[in-house]
Amino acid sequence: MSFGTGRRVIRRSIGLAGGVFVALSALTTQAGAANTGAATPSAHPATTASTLAAMNGTSSISGASATTGPATCPPGYLVTHDPNPPPATPPHIMEIMMENTAYSATDATPYVIGNPKAPYINNTLIGADKYTSLTNWYSIQHDSPHDYMDAISGCDHSGVNRPYPDPTLVNELDGVGTTWKAYMDGLASGQTCYTGHGAGTNGYEQDHNPFIYFEQIIGKTTECNANVVPYIQSSFSADLNSSSPPDFVWITPSACDDMHSRCAPLNNLVAQGDTWLANNLPTVLSSKWYTQGNGIVIITWDESAIADVACPPWGGTSCGGHIVTLVISQNSCGSFAGFGDEFGILHGIETAYGVDYLNNSGGPGWTSTDDITPAFADGSCGGGGGKGTIQGQVTSTQAGNPPLPGATVTCTCSGTNATTDGIGDYAFDNVAVGSYSMTFSDTGYGTQTLNGVLVTSGNTTTENVALAPSGAPPAVVQDVAMGAQAVGTSFTLSTTGATSAGDLLAVSTEFDAGSGHASGTVTGVTDNMNDVWTQATSVNPTTRIGAAVWYAPGAAAGVTSVTVTYSTSVNPVVRFYEISGASALDQAKSASGTTTAPNSGTTGATTSANEVVIGDIGFVTTTASISGITSGFAADALLRNSASNHQNSEQGGHEAVSSTGAFSFSGTLSNSQVWAAVVATFK
Repeated sequence: MSFGTGRRVIRRSIGLAGGVFVALSALTTQAGAANTGAATPSAHPATTASTLAAMNGTSSISGASATTGPATCPPGYLVTHDPNPPPATPPHIMEIMMENTAYSATDATPYVIGNPKAPYINNTLIGADKYTSLTNWYSIQHDSPHDYMDAISGCDHSGVNRPYPDPTLVNELDGVGTTWKAYMDGLASGQTCYTGHGAGTNGYEQDHNPFIYFEQIIGKTTECNANVVPYIQSSFSADLNSSSPPDFVWITPSACDDMHSRCAPLNNLVAQGDTWLANNLPTVLSSKWYTQGNGIVIITWDESAIADVACPPWGGTSCGGHIVTLVISQNSCGSFAGFGDEFGILHGIETAYGVDYLNNSGGPGWTSTDDITPAFADGSCGGGGGKGTIQGQVTSTQAGNPPLPGATVTCTCSGTNATTDGIGDYAFDNVAVGSYSMTFSDTGYGTQTLNGVLVTSGNTTTENVALAPSGAPPAVVQDVAMGAQAVGTSFTLSTTGATSAGDLLAVSTEFDAGSGHASGTVTGVTDNMNDVWTQATSVNPTTRIGAAVWYAPGAAAGVTSVTVTYSTSVNPVVRFYEISGASALDQAKSASGTTTAPNSGTTGATTSANEVVIGDIGFVTTTASISGITSGFAADALLRNSASNHQNSEQGGHEAVSSTGAFSFSGTLSNSQVWAAVVATFK
């Protein structure tokens, strides 16, 4: 699913395959079984208990499932399967958590709605600007730390020892290559991934920073330092206006500004919080993150005033009262009367990013009404009378992307199929606001389906697709490599030319952490079109040289640069491949050693006759030679990558095969030394 805006055309170009999801689920409930939705075939890979255990650093997962209401989750936490894949372009969603204030005067005091001390909220956000106010939203319980845990993990962890071992929303986002950042007001510059109680500036509350309670966040030191940071408005604004802003953003204002504590100069809880929003929210709404990235801002309160013990309509073992929740986007306005709570917000965010539902955000007791999604884009905004248009072009993945006249396009938005014209264009006009599925087909070409095509009022949604000829064997379209000549934690490679829609992209990389250092790992791959990248294989020994292969199937057209990020400072070589006619990883293998005979090891038997195989060997000197590359591989030019204490070399190669088999990539070095080798096949 992707969310559009009321002031721009929504565009998505996609090829043979949608996003790839790295599943978290061990105790998985399929949608339509314990969940309330209709049964839908799985779009995610199956996941075993051992996979989830490995992700959590434990040997086993056991215990009872989570239940509705505040639940002590570990070790029996539950992950409910979301059958929808991640969107081709992740939406931009921000959650701002305020504190301890009732919805209105009829609930308790202090209150927000109708309070003259909150003119920005009442007169601007839900007054002149008419953003969406959720009138029936509730807090789970009167306990701030528990509410914050509910918000990012779907349970409160009451009585569970810290750090908590289970995954959170942001760990799920990591798994699908979606970026995130959490900003904590009251911390001083440099207090990143801060786990203490004190703070460099006034108003920081450890209980209001849920991210530092989870092992899977603080255990990844580099990522935690980069992603859990102080809220400094100038730095925050720079992030939102950068070329690669975080997709998901969390903000915790200081206790002086979130309506928690009375502070000078105003000494009024509601006035202080309202003023903070008035001074800070315009920075968000004018940013590229919001205006060019389908921005959605959720402002919510962790709990009501303590006197308000109103329970949600579906009950609950503890009740946090009636709270204000606002949704600000270019397609949200008016009021939303649906019922919900922290779990409903988490459910909506997980749905938007195409990740699974954690604990009470989608478990057996979750109710389908507890979902903020409908408030993200209601049909009355943006003009157009609740109607929009879907249009686009259908082309071939063959060289030059020729248009496909006469291709058939079906859409659940219409009872009549569309047929592309002489230049491959199609259109569905006067489409009611909503989310639809589309299927593209043509004689002699493979069929492609898109889910979650969003139509917003008065706007045009553009869906361009490229179909691959039926049976066309995979082929390498681009093969380009670059090596860094300086040590760093990331490296960007420029492609030879812009990629074609629907092709599979892959990178192989070898990286040298320097004499006496462990190799580290590849922590992520991104490109300028925001495709979803997934690791195919890697080898990360304790001695210096590592290697990995990552890939992005069904990539967008126009990729011209790819950035690889590493967990530690390294001197890398990155090799980029564009592969037409391929849509998935088949087999992969990796190995490392200290010998004269680097060898990736042999993959399992491939499942398709026609595949592309890529291999990569890294070794630790720039003086040794390598020969005897595995027969059949087109050996790429040997790259020497000299830097002080990082004199590494890279030998890459690829081949197109026409029969099934098991594959490896190997060679012979002129002298014994440390090496790492990888091989992967794509079909």
